[in-house]
Amino acid sequence: MSNAWVYPFIILGGILQAAGAPINGALVNPWLASAVSFLLVMFLAIALFLMQPAALPTIDALRNMKWWAPLGGIVGAAAGVSSALMAAYGAARPVTAPSRQSMQSRIASGRNGRFDKKA
Repeated sequence: MSNAWVYPFIILGGILQAAGAPINGALVNPWLASAVSFLLVMFLAIALFLMQPAALPTIDALRNMKWWAPLGGIVGAAAGVSSALMAAYGAARPVTAPSRQSMQSRIASGRNGRFDKKA
């Protein structure tokens, strides 16, 4: 059986990820934006769970799992927590190549990218 049907979902996920920030920005209340994002992801997770052809893993399968298999979840959780902390401290910036003028204005104004968020 071919797994080619997965690729459109990967592309759609990338498109939705890119569209998430403007959509959440339109929802002025951050709690509402978080709730909308959470409910959409939960709906997708439940739909994918119900479409799985195989049942949940058995206890024996979990016992025979490679030692490194749970690391994906741990790394994903660490990435989520670190991105939330970076956003909370104001260090999250778009990953783009800064222009020369932008770099010069940052140097001149003293904004050099450190955690100097004013309270």
